[in-house]
Amino acid sequence: MKISGQFVFLLVTLIIAFILRFVHLGQIPEGFTADEASQGYAAYSLLQTGQDEWGSSYPVSSFRAFGDYRAPLQTYLMIPSIAIFGLNEFSVRLPSAIFGLLAILAVFLLANELFPGKRWKVLGLELSVGHLAAIFLTVSPWHIQFSRTALEANLGSLLFPLGLYLLLRGLRDRPRLLLFSALVLGLNLYSYLAAKLFVPLFLAAFILLRRKELLKLFRDDRRNLHRLRLRVAIALLIFLTFAVPIYSDTIWGEGNVRGKDLIITNFNKEDLAKIDHEQYFSPLSIYSPALSRFFANKLTFSLESFSDNFISYLSPTFWFSDGGHETTYSIFPGYGLLPLWFLPFILLSFYFLVSSKNKSLPIIAAWLLLAILPAAI
Repeated sequence: MKISGQFVFLLVTLIIAFILRFVHLGQIPEGFTADEASQGYAAYSLLQTGQDEWGSSYPVSSFRAFGDYRAPLQTYLMIPSIAIFGLNEFSVRLPSAIFGLLAILAVFLLANELFPGKRWKVLGLELSVGHLAAIFLTVSPWHIQFSRTALEANLGSLLFPLGLYLLLRGLRDRPRLLLFSALVLGLNLYSYLAAKLFVPLFLAAFILLRRKELLKLFRDDRRNLHRLRLRVAIALLIFLTFAVPIYSDTIWGEGNVRGKDLIITNFNKEDLAKIDHEQYFSPLSIYSPALSRFFANKLTFSLESFSDNFISYLSPTFWFSDGGHETTYSIFPGYGLLPLWFLPFILLSFYFLVSSKNKSLPIIAAWLLLAILPAAI
């Protein structure tokens, strides 16, 4: 059997990714964050007793931590590796490294699905968009760092691209894959707090953006229309099976604590003092205190905070120089999420998308803008 150059390139990319994510996994990065230790011990406690350290038996929607309620999926994924390798840094980080490696394959598949038929000759090899996306993710400092630490955000880098790939492929020619897409995207809700807001918003945007194609699919496939409708209904049921518990906990349960703690409408004393200051010193207060309060209040303060946050995540300094100004878990000091040499490729990609009026552009734009919302609020 002849092995193609494209397969060899992907295999070499995955080998490089494996080395960057697995070698000295228990020692690099040095130290062990409080979140990693908390999740690892919760998984160990479940393995030994069937309860977490607080005495709760197999929590479904969130794990109680120290002043926090964590998404549960990462903790459960640690149980098999801790059972095999014992309770240590390596076993706690191993699931994240595995999922980080698989994310590269998921991004490869998704990129080729979004841009079918796009090929370039590189050193005699005909490479696809998927090959380029895979190599860029392989060497991404952000992804390497998250893959080597047991932090929940890394799971989304696999589950969402994989779920979106299965959704697109299912709608194109494999309706059965819609069931697996619903399963993966449903699991994604349990991977990280931000996913609870992002995933349903993206699915709503996807349906809106692809509504003509979806309606055409149902009209044209009349012969198998009943089967298609049945699979869509089952996929929706699968997704709701995951969604109902997590959103019930978010609205009425313990998961509500984390949301209230982080949201911009949770005003501290400094915020309230700033609002009072703006009302008092506003020129409008000369004419009417009520008028100054109309333009400076909790609502306007929240909207201003949201817009400032949202724009900050689109700034070049966030991506290429300063990052999130947070060095505890994921950001290297004085370093952005992406290396500066990525910038020309990003600009060329956006130019290609816009100039060619590629139909994937709205989906990518929705993905980018909606992904910012959880952090912005």
